[in-house]
Amino acid sequence: SYILELKAVVENTAANQAGATLSNQGGLSYFNGLSQLQNLTPADRDVTVIEPDIRIEKNVDPHGILPAGGTVQFAVNVTNQAQAADAYDVRIIDTLPAQFSSMTVIGITPSGGVTGIIDNSSGTVLDLRVGHFPAAGGLLITYRATAPGPLQIGTITNTATATWTSLPGAQGSGDQTPGSPGDSNGERTGSGQGPNDYAGGDSADLMVGSVGLAKSIISGAGRYAVGDTVRTQVVITLPGQLSADNSRFEDVLDEGLSYVAGSLQVTPASGVTLGLNPTEFTRTDDSPSAGYETLALAWGTVSNSTGTAATITVQYDALVDNVLLNQDNHNLSNNVALTFDVPGGTGTSTISDSASVTVGEPHLATAKTITSAVTGLDAGDPIDFQVEVTNNGTTSAYEVVLSDSLPGGLEQVTDLRVMSSSGGAETPSLSNNGTGWTTTGFDIPVGGSVIIGFSARLSVGVVPGQQIQNTVGATFTSRDGTDPDERDGSTATSDQD
Repeated sequence: SYILELKAVVENTAANQAGATLSNQGGLSYFNGLSQLQNLTPADRDVTVIEPDIRIEKNVDPHGILPAGGTVQFAVNVTNQAQAADAYDVRIIDTLPAQFSSMTVIGITPSGGVTGIIDNSSGTVLDLRVGHFPAAGGLLITYRATAPGPLQIGTITNTATATWTSLPGAQGSGDQTPGSPGDSNGERTGSGQGPNDYAGGDSADLMVGSVGLAKSIISGAGRYAVGDTVRTQVVITLPGQLSADNSRFEDVLDEGLSYVAGSLQVTPASGVTLGLNPTEFTRTDDSPSAGYETLALAWGTVSNSTGTAATITVQYDALVDNVLLNQDNHNLSNNVALTFDVPGGTGTSTISDSASVTVGEPHLATAKTITSAVTGLDAGDPIDFQVEVTNNGTTSAYEVVLSDSLPGGLEQVTDLRVMSSSGGAETPSLSNNGTGWTTTGFDIPVGGSVIIGFSARLSVGVVPGQQIQNTVGATFTSRDGTDPDERDGSTATSDQD
């Protein structure tokens, strides 16, 4: 028998990629005893090209920080796929952007037979070398980095890269590879020239942004009557990728306002999550001082997983209380605040905003005049009266009832009528009992008025020079319909004009 051995180099050419098949055919020719050429059937042998398949995944936690700066933790996970070839002379580099002032490696964890790790990191540059990175091997690197503020709002992109080779050392095992690294007859590298594409990387984006909070009154009234409901809206804007722990929403209602139970609505935008999402406020009366009311929501960790700003919208109602403090033109304010742990930093951050409403009240001015002669009158003579009621307050008067009981010296109410209604005032119905009159309930908006006319006769018992005083009375409420929270002037703790 005769054995012939030969060695061949898998060339470092563009055609030789993972999965490519390389065929080698061997044959034998000889002359027999009759000097005749004989050929044996050729034999084929195929080989399949395999390559390292290094992959890099990079993450940052937290994903977002405030412009004041902070410390974040990067994690770079390097793996070589299970069916790939071993990789050698791996170098992993992460040069932090200029916003970072320091970097500390806190963990290097190999797995799957990864060996030969050397850490050359310094300053703000991560620099690791790995001698042998087998198939199915892994390497997890974690490091902290500090970016002191002030930082410009936007995105800080940080990229980790890796390069590797197909063989150990410069000429492979036993220095048997004929060519130099990167040559067509040498090992494949990550130089980027020609087929030398053994390089990869991944980036992590750190978002820098401010948390915004804006409070507004959306119920639309210019003035709020006693018993009215004030609808408040608070919009919290979270920058992209921000995660804030121990988030707490708190609103302090001014004395004279009370929360309406069950009115809370919390609406996170798509991509925003709340660690806790209570359906109702925790209420604390007389906090922070007597008469005030504190509303609180403990949300835990609030996160925006999107790459752009997203919102949390909070809406709720407060009632204008029927207390003596609430008079026309009185301002009621309330302050809302969001407190959270500084992402990537120490301590807490609080942002706040306030909004106020002005109390309004109806005010009825009544004017009663005699439109007929007022002198030279005798018993039995008629007297004509005109009553005008006007709302010169700042909110509508509801369920207005006018009444007039004739005093001694006057009798026989006649010709009772509504002479005019203006400014949107309703026209009441009238009831005459002969010795006085009254209206049904009617509403008078701001600036509206109603004029009522009637006649009465001087009684037989009047004497010369007698003065007769006739007065009209009015009752009204601050809210339309039957409302337990309205003001009607019936209690000592309220004051209806």
